[in-house]
Amino acid sequence: MPNGKIGNAFRASVLVKGTKEALGEVVVARYAVNPIKLIERVKAKTRMIAAGLPPDVKIILFYDRSALIQQAVDALGCVLNEEAVIRLHGTRGECFPPGGGPGGSAVSS
Repeated sequence: MPNGKIGNAFRASVLVKGTKEALGEVVVARYAVNPIKLIERVKAKTRMIAAGLPPDVKIILFYDRSALIQQAVDALGCVLNEEAVIRLHGTRGECFPPGGGPGGSAVSS
């Protein structure tokens, strides 16, 4: 982690919480990384670092995508299961007769 200090030098992208400056960090996973495992590792490292900080210095997590990622994974799992059922059904026979929909009526595209 980089060392942050307040001074009179120009600082770009400084976070302000209330009237106090804060140091911000962003973790980026570019590719070929399990984002859930990465977030778990970052949280574990954050807890380890926080234990050694002075009492007036705190680490505050302000954007955690864990729930969003898990919801996306769950939704994808549901869609893949539905697709598997559709594919299995399609290999055993057509859902509708050729050229017709439910009840034999024509289906328009």
